[in-house]
Amino acid sequence: MIRRLSLCLLLSACAAPALQPQQVAEQALAQATLDGLQARSIAEQREYCGYIGYDATGALRVTTAVAGSLDGCVIPDPPKNWIVAASYHTHGSYDYEYDSEVPSIDDMIGDLEEGVDGYISTPGGRLWMIDFRQERAQMLCDVGCVTADPNFRRDPEYLPAQSYTLFELYARFDEPY
Repeated sequence: MIRRLSLCLLLSACAAPALQPQQVAEQALAQATLDGLQARSIAEQREYCGYIGYDATGALRVTTAVAGSLDGCVIPDPPKNWIVAASYHTHGSYDYEYDSEVPSIDDMIGDLEEGVDGYISTPGGRLWMIDFRQERAQMLCDVGCVTADPNFRRDPEYLPAQSYTLFELYARFDEPY
């Protein structure tokens, strides 16, 4: 009995921590926001970006999305009375020449430097979260989780992993660390 209890305690200590209600709400808002932007982002072949945060009343909100370019987006400063929880951005439309089904190196560096989490939707409809505390990008849901580009094609030779550290992203993109 003691062995079984010890094993249960050990296993529960090793399990991933449960999301707090605040994190659940942030992820749900990120997914809904990005899903709402996907069709436009795909049609215009450009990224859209913004922030998720808490306003002066403590309400969870998003800033208005701003249009970026084919491969980047600069988020304007959030309102002064906001506490920023995360950034969000789309990766635009599917292009065989771009590895846009995972966060980019710049995506991760930007969120780590800013000290916020980041949510990213891909042309295939995947949803990613960059956790700045753990310094890891985690796929929250796979193809079709949010609106996908109808031209998207899976590349069975180059499927994304479930998560990446910054070092692993450098390796995926074959860039020096």
